[in-house]
Amino acid sequence: MVRSLVQCSLRQMLENGFFHADPHGGNLLATKDASLCYLDFGMTSTLTQEQSYGIILAIVDLVNRDWENLVALYKRLGILDKDADEEPIVKALNDALPDVLDASVGQFNFKSVISKLGTVFYSFDFQLPPYYTAILRCLGVLEGVAIQVDPEFKILNEAYPFVASRMLSDDSAELRSALKGFLVKDGELVADRWTGLLTSASRMNGDDISVGLNSFLEYIFADDSTEMRYMLADLLVEELDGLGVDLTKFLRGYLANNSLFSLQAQPGDAQMSPKLQQALSLVNDSLLRKGVRIDDFFGIMQRFITLPAGQKFVAEVVLGVAERYSARTIRAIFRLPPAAESTRRKR
Repeated sequence: MVRSLVQCSLRQMLENGFFHADPHGGNLLATKDASLCYLDFGMTSTLTQEQSYGIILAIVDLVNRDWENLVALYKRLGILDKDADEEPIVKALNDALPDVLDASVGQFNFKSVISKLGTVFYSFDFQLPPYYTAILRCLGVLEGVAIQVDPEFKILNEAYPFVASRMLSDDSAELRSALKGFLVKDGELVADRWTGLLTSASRMNGDDISVGLNSFLEYIFADDSTEMRYMLADLLVEELDGLGVDLTKFLRGYLANNSLFSLQAQPGDAQMSPKLQQALSLVNDSLLRKGVRIDDFFGIMQRFITLPAGQKFVAEVVLGVAERYSARTIRAIFRLPPAAESTRRKR
């Protein structure tokens, strides 16, 4: 019921553009059929589509500590003067929030975040519009209600999967541009952001990850996304190669520890690496836990692989992994030292 309350309010804000701004316990009613009923609409607010996108991007920037983007976003939304000096504000945000944001997404405390942000807002010339303060109030009240049921509840832990799902599935030009800016840094896709976004989106209650995956693949294989496809191919080569190395070490260590084979294993080989654990978690969250049918998943993949751009993409990934495997095998045969490998292939 608590999760339904949070997601219902998020949908009101970020999809419908009209939301109940005071969802405390006295304004809520649980019906006999386990539905949720909102009462007393004396405090409400509205959002334009641009403002809704702005809130989505603000949550993404906050979670990922991207203060430069957050300050630029505040300027676009009119919350901060366009001529304001960004550097001291970025420094103030960085100085005010590290103890809150050093934790994982699941450990965020919204009350602490707002308290820290409030200090920065009052120190600089921020002009918070009514809708923004209504959103802050709404999220704070939601977390307060939820904490009465679950003391460990964190509103941003529930909000981020919703935001991640919207980022992947929304085909608006603004969010598509923001998605590219979020995933790309210094001309390369950031692996942690890419996998983290998919993992978070997969935890969205009642939202099939295949929907987001399908939309994202449509974006990746669009005619104007050639550069993104190359970057994604480079990232997949890097990740698949690393997974292959980690899986080989794990199996070698596991078999050696069980005395089935005479294998030379290094200490720790039988332990799953963080990369391997993350991959298994992604598969479990995206396919197994969510109940996504395997034939649906492969149906989506088959649809895009039949495209000329999809076939070229698969060839790029297969060739890249094969090149790395061959190079590693040759170095092992001739006992050569490991060579530095570039994540970007020449094209």
